[in-house]
Amino acid sequence: MYRKFYPRYLLLNICISVIFVAIGMYPEHILLNYWMVVIHWILGIVLMHILIIRLPLFNRFYINRKKLHYSIVQTPIYKHAEYKAAPVMSGLVVFGLVCTVLYVFNMTEFYVEYAFIAGLSTGNMSFYYAP
Repeated sequence: MYRKFYPRYLLLNICISVIFVAIGMYPEHILLNYWMVVIHWILGIVLMHILIIRLPLFNRFYINRKKLHYSIVQTPIYKHAEYKAAPVMSGLVVFGLVCTVLYVFNMTEFYVEYAFIAGLSTGNMSFYYAP
């Protein structure tokens, strides 16, 4: 098993988010507030940690790497598709949560785009905790 480095996943997350903003937003001439993009990118990472730690639905598919210092973790046997679907589902849960909050409080005109950035950030960073 190879060692996963958090800064590498963070850099990959930044690159994917910048590519999404550059390719997905600029051809449509959508003027996004870049501070809101950065805030929702960080919010996606923070909500990913809360989602993995607190919800038992996602907790069983991830490994808490901070507690692993020379210990062997016995994980239950799951299908490969369940492990691959867990980051996607965590991204969708955060997307729905952020989109609902932004829509209910009428905070911005482009609430779907900001929620998608938060969900994309969550989905990318949750691969760090995947076994």
